[in-house]
Amino acid sequence: MAEDLVVEADLRFIKDTGESSQSMCFEDEETTCFSWATFYLYSARVKKTISGPEVPREFRVIFGRHALAKKNISDVVIKLEELPENNVFNAMYQVVEIE
Repeated sequence: MAEDLVVEADLRFIKDTGESSQSMCFEDEETTCFSWATFYLYSARVKKTISGPEVPREFRVIFGRHALAKKNISDVVIKLEELPENNVFNAMYQVVEIE
């Protein structure tokens, strides 16, 4: 089993992609759904790799969580998941957890 990729980084906000990251549905049949959060694109500047493989010093990440402010985030520890190459976001990783 591969070790989780966790880094300490600064995230510089680039844009709201408009792509849904979370949906909320009403009714059991999930026929009435709406976007609860969208993915934001950030430039991550790594200060330190805590676990996992070494990564470039700077790369793009996406992060989508409800009530996430459209601003830079400094000195944050994040768990990352690699994205497929040539994804629509032009990002290397997705933030899956933040401390």
